[in-house]
This record gives sequence, structure tokens and C-alpha cells, in this order.
Amino acid sequence: LNVNVEKEAIIRMLMDPVTGDLLSANGTGRFNIGFNNNADLYMIGNYQITKGVYNLTYQVIQKEFVIDPYSGSNIVWTGDPMQGKLNVTASYLVPGKKTLMPGVQTPIRVDLNLTGPIMQPDVNFDLVVRDANLNSKNGQSTKFIEPLFWIKTVKNLP
Repeated sequence: LNVNVEKEAIIRMLMDPVTGDLLSANGTGRFNIGFNNNADLYMIGNYQITKGVYNLTYQVIQKEFVIDPYSGSNIVWTGDPMQGKLNVTASYLVPGKKTLMPGVQTPIRVDLNLTGPIMQPDVNFDLVVRDANLNSKNGQSTKFIEPLFWIKTVKNLP
């Protein structure tokens, strides 16, 4: 069975049944779905995410991370539907400006990166700063990964 997914279709994936983390996205894709000789369901195709959100819950913190059309986010299936591979980047803009150095205030964005198998993705965070005064060129974004390393470590616990 060949299936074309139009951009109006919404995919919703419960990423963590304990916390309720939910990925909701619009996108497009083409899939071949069927059964192999062992009567196992297979799915082959690529779902390009054009927009969406990832609702993250960590203890009492709940944040909505936005997936924009320029993130290049996608989900690829090459057989078993439960073994799809994620490549999703979603962003959360921290309200207001923060002081990272004396006298310098800057907007901060947190990028949530989901990669790997759907059932057990790698979850990483990047802290992104945009300010011409913080060693960036022409106001370009500069990533600082280490300050949020503890979140990655805690989130990936079994």
C-alpha cells in the first residue's frame, strides 16, 4: 500500500507515557506499508516535519518547544514501524533577556534535539545565545552546550 501524507495531516506521538511528553507535528511524506513474508507489518518512508510542537514535562516543569519549518526535522522508517528514526529539533525561547556577563543582556533559546529510535531516543539540549557582544559574528547564534549537560544526564536515566 502506498500512502501520501499531506501537510494538513497531524502526527501525534506519545514520547514518554510516564511524563506525558507529546510530539505533535504537521508534515508531508510518502510511505510504503504492508506485511512481509512472516506477516510482520512494515513501513518504509520519510516524514518531513514542516511545523509542530514538543510538549516537555520534567518533574514540575512543563514547556512547549516549537518545531519550525527550517529545522530539517524528520522521521524515517525503514521496516518495523516501532523502529523509526527521529531527527527532530524544537526550540523554546526563554522569556526576557538574561545576564550572562556583567553588563550584557541577551535573549536565550533552548534547543531540544531528539535523535535515534522512536522508542528510546537520545534527548539533548543546546543553550543558544544571540548577541553581537558575546563573541558571535553579526548577531549570529552561538551555542553553549555544557551549561545544560545536567539536564541531558538526568533525562536519559532508565
